[in-house]
Amino acid sequence: MAAILAVAGCSAPSGGTTPTTSAASPAATSPAETPAVTAQTTTQPTTAAPALPDGYTMVTTTQNQLKLALPSSLTLIDPSNLKSDLTEQQLVPDMAQRLGITVDQMNQQLDGLDLFAMDDFGNNINLVPPVAGIGAKESNIAPGLENVGAVGITSRTSTSQLGPVLILSYQIALADGTSTPQSQIYAQSSASTTAVVTITGLTWTPDQISQMADVIVASLEKA
Repeated sequence: MAAILAVAGCSAPSGGTTPTTSAASPAATSPAETPAVTAQTTTQPTTAAPALPDGYTMVTTTQNQLKLALPSSLTLIDPSNLKSDLTEQQLVPDMAQRLGITVDQMNQQLDGLDLFAMDDFGNNINLVPPVAGIGAKESNIAPGLENVGAVGITSRTSTSQLGPVLILSYQIALADGTSTPQSQIYAQSSASTTAVVTITGLTWTPDQISQMADVIVASLEKA
């Protein structure tokens, strides 16, 4: 089945940007471009992080400066290390092949990310660099997702150790007429920024993605 690639990006609190996609051969999807969030003031909770479920590992992001739990089955790339880390460079061709794109295209995608993680089946999780502003709202984000084929968008709210969280779940239409489940987590990461995590399932079910989102939110902490 054909998958899509969405160009990652971030936007200012006062305006929105529209995600773009391109068809690819069987593989995974990168995140939709980050819509705007609205600046506001919140009080950050101080609850302790719960113990990790089996099968999860804490990882640290470079640009967002966060720690979060991801499935241990994922292979991670920190794009900031690519130019100097030969081991990470060697991962790119295989990931590009699974995505159905060239190595150059894969590197272009990674340039827009803070973290990229993918398993052998093309399921993937990634983060864009921190987005200025807090207080993400479905009404601001949903139109951009719909423009790239998202249908059945639902939302729910949660709270991490760092602040309020918005979780959007939906199906993304693929070029071959099928669809794949995807969720985006908009989590306040500081007094003035939001971390955006995108979870895409090629073999993961919507329920599995929802459970992963809950684990990620519960595990979020400053690095």
